[in-house]
Amino acid sequence: MVSSYRPLRTVSYALDHALFGSAPAAFRGMNILYHLVATGLVFLFVLMLSGRYVAALIAAALFSLHPVQTDAVAYISGRRDILVALFFVVSLLAFLRYIRSGGSGYLALSLFAFCLSFLSKETGTVAPLVMLAMLFFFGRALPPARKRILLAVFLLLLSGAVVMALRGGGSPLIYGGNIVFHGDSVATHYLTATTLPLYYLKQTLFPLQIIMDNANYPLVPGLGAKFFFSLLAILLYLAIMVLLYLKKHVRISFYMFFFLATLLPVLQIVPLHEIAADHYLYLPLVGFCGIVGELGGRALAWLQERRRIVPAVAFLTLLCLTFPLYSAKTTRHRVKLGPMSNA
Repeated sequence: MVSSYRPLRTVSYALDHALFGSAPAAFRGMNILYHLVATGLVFLFVLMLSGRYVAALIAAALFSLHPVQTDAVAYISGRRDILVALFFVVSLLAFLRYIRSGGSGYLALSLFAFCLSFLSKETGTVAPLVMLAMLFFFGRALPPARKRILLAVFLLLLSGAVVMALRGGGSPLIYGGNIVFHGDSVATHYLTATTLPLYYLKQTLFPLQIIMDNANYPLVPGLGAKFFFSLLAILLYLAIMVLLYLKKHVRISFYMFFFLATLLPVLQIVPLHEIAADHYLYLPLVGFCGIVGELGGRALAWLQERRRIVPAVAFLTLLCLTFPLYSAKTTRHRVKLGPMSNA
């Protein structure tokens, strides 16, 4: 068992117990409630970025129904992933309002929500990094002097949050100053870590098997096809992200950055006791769903502009049918259940 400092999650459990006692159904029901709130925030986030209700609806629907979300929502201990995402998105919403309309109150709210996100789980550490990206992608109207101040503040916040996360016991493999690498080898550990982004992309796009605890993720002991293919996939992903930005597809490029940045804490840069787990994807899925919503919204707008009503209706119908079929596909495969963990 990992002794992590996640007081907000603990407070939420205490509140549940005070209201409902020890009934597991109540704790799970509260997880679903928090998930619905997070879904609503994803809708607002995509709507604020794109200004398109259809894009926001598609993104929110996919976020709520994506099969991988089962790990965080149905798993009572997975509440930390829901809470960190919930406050993470609140922080970004407030910061987006700040860079668009000014007002120190929005900035204060953004920083407060960031603190709540961090106190839910250590992955909240990357919120300042994502806000820096928002400053780069969407903050052109801000005065240069204010940008420099925000840059300094967010870099300090990011570095401080990383130090606090490491000291908070989130990873038992570095507890007490001793670092334990997977495979008892630095090389094996980081060769294996290189394959994780591609694994998470696969789980995001084709979640054909939900794995609740993937502590037995296969190690990569040496250079080989799996390592090189994964490295190539990472480089290709980065190249597409940069190319989309240069081609003025700024929102899609930002969502791609969001997905990768929010995965950073769980990519074994710092050794974690679970090599991989599907509940790690709860927050990064905000970025993926943003991409799907953006593309879906653009496709529907293109059809409407050309007054192609029948194809537009068919497109929406296909989307509505795809989400449940996407989930149904997962249920046909065996679900692996591992021991309870606190990652």
